[in-house]
Amino acid sequence: MQNTRNPFIVVEGLDGTGKTTLRKGLFRLFEGLYRVTPLAVLTTNFLDASVAADLVEGKYQPSADNQYRYLAALAADKQATATRLIAPSLPARPVIADRWLLSELAFFAVKHDRSPKETYPHLAEHLGVIPDLTLVFDISRISRAAPAATVQDGNLVPSRARSWRSSSSQEDREGRRPFPRALVLLGEYPEFHEYARAHFCLLRREG
Repeated sequence: MQNTRNPFIVVEGLDGTGKTTLRKGLFRLFEGLYRVTPLAVLTTNFLDASVAADLVEGKYQPSADNQYRYLAALAADKQATATRLIAPSLPARPVIADRWLLSELAFFAVKHDRSPKETYPHLAEHLGVIPDLTLVFDISRISRAAPAATVQDGNLVPSRARSWRSSSSQEDREGRRPFPRALVLLGEYPEFHEYARAHFCLLRREG
């Protein structure tokens, strides 16, 4: 019997860029042409209960105190998803992920002010599965005439820091002033999305 393996497809991008529409189209494609229903996984699947609290706190209340616990929790959740969901499913059906590593790198850089070059080894080590195809969706949420960040020496530098930092937010121990928690939670800051988009674009160029 021939050993077959189905594709692991990742759809990356910000909210509202068309990820869900594409994912539904891929489902119809595989079901219509190959009579197989793909498995859908999310960027965070909470399969490791021991890190669930760190996942929530690091995402919605980012701070210098929890950033490394959050990074370790993301790595643990990714490994659990790869081991328990993705790898066992690929022999039988395709797997489609609504965001995977690229999104984690971009959003971690925005919320915790850490370069993707720093965080990538922590997330990718021991992962065990590599996407066969990664699709990155892009859309600008605010005027391109005033970008939220520019690239300097290979790093993203906010170009409108005063407009998207809260004047009432307290600085953390390393002197950074994070996005207001409510805005991180609700995703209502246009500059937050544009700064994340800038990270996506930088990661895409660097491969």
